[in-house]
Order: sequence, then structure tokens, then C-alpha cells
Amino acid sequence: MLYTYISVELYELLVLQRGWTPEQYGDHLVTAITATLCPPSV
Repeated sequence: MLYTYISVELYELLVLQRGWTPEQYGDHLVTAITATLCPPSV
């Protein structure tokens, strides 16, 4: 999953093609990686 999140292709898709700002992309990465590595306990 980590390699998917940090891939150049994901950046190009979200920032260059979909119009996200680099800040939005960074915020998304922080949220997604944190949720993947540290899922909430039940």
C-alpha cells in the first residue's frame, strides 16, 4: 500500500489531472498512510 500512496502516478492523477493542490495531496497522503499503518482499535 505504501508504494501505491507514494507513486508518481498517483501524484500525476490527483494533482496534475484532477486539479488537487499539492497541499491537498499531502493532507490526503498523511490521512491515508496513517489509517493504513495505524488503524483504529475496536
